[in-house]
Amino acid sequence: MADLKLLAKEWIDKADHDLKIAQEDFGKPERVDVVAFYSQQAAEKYLKAFLVFKKSSFPKIHDIDELLNRCSKISNEFEKFKRSATILAPLYVGARYPFMGIITIYDVEKAVKAAKEIGVFVKEQLKL
Repeated sequence: MADLKLLAKEWIDKADHDLKIAQEDFGKPERVDVVAFYSQQAAEKYLKAFLVFKKSSFPKIHDIDELLNRCSKISNEFEKFKRSATILAPLYVGARYPFMGIITIYDVEKAVKAAKEIGVFVKEQLKL
């Protein structure tokens, strides 16, 4: 179990780093794409930390909806993040390509909040 806890902690540390980048760049209009992308990445890594800790495998994906579904099968408490997944899921691609639409400050405000809430919840669940 110690190895799984250590691996989960490494995922949490990466997620915390991504969230920190998002928070530091929040409020800079020229950086909304960076904030969006790193918010999505943080949430993704928090969910993967939970799955790793619970000995649940996951494919090499970036799909927040699928990761959340897998977490929900282990703990139905993750159902409360369905709306967060709707906010975060399109940002993985949307923040990286110009043809995916405009990301607003309102979008990134919701994304940072959603990623942070997922992170707090996962850390509480794993006691990390």
